[in-house]
Amino acid sequence: MSSVDFSDAKAFLMKAEDGTSAYEHLQNLVLKLVTERPSQCVGLFEHLSRTTKQTSFKPAAGYDGAKYGAAAASKSADATELKYNTSCADLFKVDEEKVAEVPPVQDLMFDLGSLEYCGVSFGPTEGYRIYMAMKNLAAKMSMLGELQSLRFWGKILGTSKDYFVCQGQYKSEDDPEPEDSKDLEINMNSPNKFTYWVCNSLADEWQQLPLVKASQIVAARKIKRFFTGDLTAPVKGHPPFPGSELEYLRAQIAQITAACSLSPSGFFKQSEDEFLMVPNEEMEPIESVDELKDIGSWRSHHLEINAEGRCVAFPVTDEEGTVQEVEPPEMLKTPEENHWTLSAPMTNKVCVRSRVWPGGNAVGFGRHFAWIYVGYGQRSEEQNGDLKMMYTPAPPAPPQPEFNDMDIKEQEDVLKDPTPPEDDEDGADE
Repeated sequence: MSSVDFSDAKAFLMKAEDGTSAYEHLQNLVLKLVTERPSQCVGLFEHLSRTTKQTSFKPAAGYDGAKYGAAAASKSADATELKYNTSCADLFKVDEEKVAEVPPVQDLMFDLGSLEYCGVSFGPTEGYRIYMAMKNLAAKMSMLGELQSLRFWGKILGTSKDYFVCQGQYKSEDDPEPEDSKDLEINMNSPNKFTYWVCNSLADEWQQLPLVKASQIVAARKIKRFFTGDLTAPVKGHPPFPGSELEYLRAQIAQITAACSLSPSGFFKQSEDEFLMVPNEEMEPIESVDELKDIGSWRSHHLEINAEGRCVAFPVTDEEGTVQEVEPPEMLKTPEENHWTLSAPMTNKVCVRSRVWPGGNAVGFGRHFAWIYVGYGQRSEEQNGDLKMMYTPAPPAPPQPEFNDMDIKEQEDVLKDPTPPEDDEDGADE
């Protein structure tokens, strides 16, 4: 072999592939054989070659490990966190003029500090972000309509994204006043008493949920489906749900609100003038937790939703056109004992957890209480006196009866001779 051929062969072997070359690999392999001096060089040649490749691997320029390994997951998480923190930075820019005009909102930081004893915590940073997002929402809604109150309802967990939910009493100046009907209940005790706003991220815009219909609540009770985090996603299942995840979310929120709105007895009272619950200004503070350790010392300050999807039954008109009187439901009802779990983590606080809607928590002490929901928005089913998350889908409708052909008869044959009579010859002559 001439020197030119040797140079060409060496240049060919020195071409880099994936950060290394065959020439460099053979150098390292020969060095390994001479250094370790194995007894079976030929038999272990392939194994030593593979080992040498693994120890001398060099990533290509610009390779950052973004596909596999803990480093890739950590880098992706850091990038996501940086993007989220950057987008949330505007929440901390306080406009003093707007804040002064915002109606009073929930003292969220104080309530979240109390709810930590129930095992519910967002952390101080995330909690303050939620509070500032509420302030921005309140400022925006105050310019578009009449906002009386605003509080953080909770968080519904989804398979892809979660929903932050705010609850308030709001009346828009542009929207027409809806009328009460059998499928749409409108009054101060109905599932549409409050307005709800949701968002997937605190940096996103809040989206107002529509009014909930009784038929949607009834249909939502017949299915069990996790949320995806997409309000436009279809709600598949049987029986079919009349709407998308937007309506399904609103129906579940209505049921959770009616079932988990709990407060110590005496915080609310029935108005003397109308069928309405109002705060009790004369309530004496609760000094001992022993008073709240019994579920009988708590009250539900929201009317429960009946089987028709309403809080108050719709008036029925008889055949004569007379409207029958509807018996009002029980107000400030005592919760059922087997639906709640009570605990006293401190000497001055009592926590109540819902067993029907896992994620519903309430805390009461002194002259203060707070409740929140953080869960998947799914109801426990009662089977044999015990509440479980098991679900039995509704059976399909029974098949329609087969067509009865016994009454069908074949058309009778024509027995009369259809041949027309022949003309009379005499008549024809005339």
